[in-house]
Amino acid sequence: MLITEQAVMRHRIARLLLAAIILLQTAPMGRAAPLRRPLSPATPMFLFMVQQPDASDPQACVNAIPADVRPYTVMEYCMGALGGAQTNGYAFADYALSVFQQNGMWCLFQCASGDANTMANTNTADYERLFQKYPNLIGFGFSEQNYGFVTTSSAFGPSSFNDRLELFAKLLQICNKYGGYLYSSEMQSYGGNRGFNMMAKLRSNANFRNATVTCMTNFIVGDKITQGTAFYDNESCTLGIFLSGHAGYYASRFDETAWGPSGKSQLYGLKIPGMASLDLGYLPAFTDPEATHGIFISDHFMLQGATVIDGPEFPFITTIYQGRLTPCYKNVTSDVFRKVLDGTIKIPTVNEVRSNSPIVYVCDATSGLVNEMTGNVFTNLYSMDGDGTNNQTWLKSTGRYGSFPETYT
Repeated sequence: MLITEQAVMRHRIARLLLAAIILLQTAPMGRAAPLRRPLSPATPMFLFMVQQPDASDPQACVNAIPADVRPYTVMEYCMGALGGAQTNGYAFADYALSVFQQNGMWCLFQCASGDANTMANTNTADYERLFQKYPNLIGFGFSEQNYGFVTTSSAFGPSSFNDRLELFAKLLQICNKYGGYLYSSEMQSYGGNRGFNMMAKLRSNANFRNATVTCMTNFIVGDKITQGTAFYDNESCTLGIFLSGHAGYYASRFDETAWGPSGKSQLYGLKIPGMASLDLGYLPAFTDPEATHGIFISDHFMLQGATVIDGPEFPFITTIYQGRLTPCYKNVTSDVFRKVLDGTIKIPTVNEVRSNSPIVYVCDATSGLVNEMTGNVFTNLYSMDGDGTNNQTWLKSTGRYGSFPETYT
């Protein structure tokens, strides 16, 4: 049989193509995929929280989002998993992602609040399966990652502090592979929970610490005000993670519950008739003036380089309830976001924020996972007059000094 030169060439080309296909299918996990939904000062993100179990329907929530902010909105489907009573996170995520995909909407799935996780605590198969199934999934959110970790097993496996950090390390690699984000909102870095804050996270687990560097563009860290004290400390702790190269992006997550525990009064009475307190025992319940949401968010955007509005917390008060937008969303948070979009509020680059941060607190203690910054550290910088060492307000007395970051080394 006569074999022509052209036939030989075609055979060689076919073999090369097959080899290329095999190489692509077996590409190493370390090769980063382009971000599905890029984040930058020019492309900020509004995480629109939809909480379950709730009377809110995902489709009704999509329908309610104003047309001008919809292109920048990411649906944040939250399980409301405080207490660990729900363990069917995958089914909820599968349902919500399908609805949002039909509407052409991005989604970030918040699967955990504190230690309570509605998905597996160690096995990452379901997380990766959702990335593969839904191109509109941009990542997974873990809220309030500062309390409740235990060594005993939960319904979905071990949930100790180190287990969570190992899960984070694995998820960062998976997010790097699929172009998604791992988002951790941090609260109460001071006091009894300081052993679980971001300084402790980096110091405790080398796998997580290294992953935050190699997969930095896949990690979002958020400043969440839930506790009643030490707001500046939590801000410094999270800001330092962003500015020191352990997170690619910074988020603000306002929480109405901060008002009552910080000693504020019921200025306007109860916002929910008949609801005297939260199940957490906080009094007063939801009396936070809505304008303070906007002050907190604007501060983080204008001065700290945040590119994400998360929430705010308790969406049935601050965002949407039974398909209807709340006054707080319509009059405050969405309008702040519009000021970002029209250029009135300019988000600085990370380098600009660094250049405006001449003071850095280095938490290099070697005796345990502690970092105690008292209010005295902030005196004559930007602490409010009479605020005291426990720092019970997130408001600033002056714009002369930028919030200073804290680093672990």
